[in-house]
Amino acid sequence: METAAADAEVVVIGAGPAATLFLAAMGACRPTAGRRRLAVVAPDEVDGPGVPYRTADPRHRMNVPAGQLSVRADAPDDFVTWAQREGAPVTAGSFVPRRLYGEYLAWAWCTWASAFDVGRFREAATALRPVVGGVEVRTARGAVLRARHAVLAVGPGAGTPPFEVADEVRADGGFVADPWAPAGLAGLEGARRVVLVGTGLTAVDAALTLSAARGVEEIVAVSPSGALPCAHADGPTAAALAVPPPPEPLTARTLLRWVHGACRDEPNGWRAVLDALRFDLGPLWSRLAPAERGRLARLVGSRWTRHRHRMAPAVHAEVEALVAAGRLRVQRGRVRRIRSAGEAVRVELAGGRSDGACPPLLEAEAVVDCSGLPPLSRLADPLVRRLLDDGVLVPDPLGLGVLTDAQGRAVGGTGTPSHVVSVLGALRRGTELEATAVPDLRRQAVALARRLTGHPASPCCPPCASPSCAAMDGRSPGGRDR
Repeated sequence: METAAADAEVVVIGAGPAATLFLAAMGACRPTAGRRRLAVVAPDEVDGPGVPYRTADPRHRMNVPAGQLSVRADAPDDFVTWAQREGAPVTAGSFVPRRLYGEYLAWAWCTWASAFDVGRFREAATALRPVVGGVEVRTARGAVLRARHAVLAVGPGAGTPPFEVADEVRADGGFVADPWAPAGLAGLEGARRVVLVGTGLTAVDAALTLSAARGVEEIVAVSPSGALPCAHADGPTAAALAVPPPPEPLTARTLLRWVHGACRDEPNGWRAVLDALRFDLGPLWSRLAPAERGRLARLVGSRWTRHRHRMAPAVHAEVEALVAAGRLRVQRGRVRRIRSAGEAVRVELAGGRSDGACPPLLEAEAVVDCSGLPPLSRLADPLVRRLLDDGVLVPDPLGLGVLTDAQGRAVGGTGTPSHVVSVLGALRRGTELEATAVPDLRRQAVALARRLTGHPASPCCPPCASPSCAAMDGRSPGGRDR
């Protein structure tokens, strides 16, 4: 519903998955009387899915099992039930097409938004500032919204590439900066060879789409690691969970040895350990001093991402078939610059070797940036850039996102957590390590909704021990994360 400027309890900036999970969490914290008034500011024409979940390619699959994808923390089977009601053959262990999950998010948005008095502004937020009694948000069309609290749920967003791209390459369409953009990969049919910068899950999705495009004979994926994501096990990997606490004092090296030891000793394998520890590692990461977090990031490099964010079994099988057929080649290298070379595009690599293992130059008809989430210094979102300039937000010590406290409150230039501005999602990844997967977004959303509504399980109140509240946290009634 479009409305004129009006006061609201909360203004949500963003209308993708993080915002959807927040609406569901707020709906679970129902008021004693009346309907809460919310404002939502985002230019999206479709609410709920976010860009990656609008893909039309059925081979793009979720890399989290369906049983973990509910927007409702108190009803973990909500997504599976919805999918089955829609006629999809989904079980808790299914890795479903992302488009199907996007349809669920759109349905969930409509369902939960109907529980509130929502003012929907389909335009970008251009400014946000704390004022007496709350916040003031300005929009691109001149609306001024006032609310008690602002939730920044803008998603990872696009960024500038970490390499130089010649203007003529951009002008000729030889460089795709965002594979999820509406035009995205659609214009690359007929390109005989395409280079993907990156070898993560975005590159995997791009490779699957391009392999079906007319004329694309070879796809070359390049990254410093030269390695694709690992695959989920084809079947359950429940861990024994007999993992002792990590040794003290906690440092990057002791934490890494602890995880390695647990993976080595677990009968069900390393996948089970990483899945079981996913909610333990975030608090441990936050306990590390900033220097130790940086050291851990350097020690692990991209290995954590490859092992933690894995391919669905069916996707892995398709990728393996592309590699075996010679249509997908993965190589190690760091892209320095992209130049025009007549009818082709020339990709210059740093550290290229003359023995052919890593040639210093690649030529292709097109290049796609699949380098993943940009650090804060390369994030292109104009609102986030302005909030950084205004001191409402500051970078986290590693520069991956913005600094927040343990409750997700933005820490501004004064060094004090804000009582009126909170952050959800990818912008918290420097503080929390894991901040983009659905279970992580759901955990953040539940904690934030409880804090804003004064729910008994809010961090400012004694924890609630009831089974329903444990379920909302994603815990079993016994208190163990799963």
